[in-house]
Amino acid sequence: MLDVEVTVTLRSGDPLSYWRFKVTNRSRRYGIERVRFPNLSLAPIGKGHDDVFIYPLLRGGLARDPFGSPSGFGTHLNTSGTYYTHNFNMQFQALYDEPTGTGIFLGTRDPAASLMNIQIANSTHEIAWRPGHFPPNITYSKEDFVLPYDCVAGPFKGDWYDACQIYRVWALQQAWCRKGPLRTRTEVPRWFPESPLYFSVHLNDAA
Repeated sequence: MLDVEVTVTLRSGDPLSYWRFKVTNRSRRYGIERVRFPNLSLAPIGKGHDDVFIYPLLRGGLARDPFGSPSGFGTHLNTSGTYYTHNFNMQFQALYDEPTGTGIFLGTRDPAASLMNIQIANSTHEIAWRPGHFPPNITYSKEDFVLPYDCVAGPFKGDWYDACQIYRVWALQQAWCRKGPLRTRTEVPRWFPESPLYFSVHLNDAA
């Protein structure tokens, strides 16, 4: 019922690999709800207890000794985040060995900031990275799904800061950053970037 085609693109001088898929749905009854792609399993780099895993949970998550931590890096549940809502705010993760600075960068590069669900499952021998992508017409039969953006994976040297710089280079080219820093934008009130403290209130309907 489904035909799946995967492409991995390598570019000269670029350490990242670029992954996409095309799913042709021949079913007249069933539709595609989501596709988890790619499903990558990361082994420890060097001595596992020296490794660090970073992920964009809330204001940023950093897990030391991720292979020696309980599931969910201590929560006993697999880590799962929804982008672009409040729990996953960026499109990248990274694993690196702290003594040597050897690491692997993982992410997606969707300029439209489409809805995604990222699963991260850690155990004593691997960290499974499973981004979930949703088609425009979820569950419609006879609807194909061609991923319109890249998933990326590749080596890097450094720590969490260096991984952030890889993402930053790409993010600054996207629509949400094209107007420049808040401090130089004329449509932003001056008090906003200069305010040392502000309160944000969220109201939930209890009915």
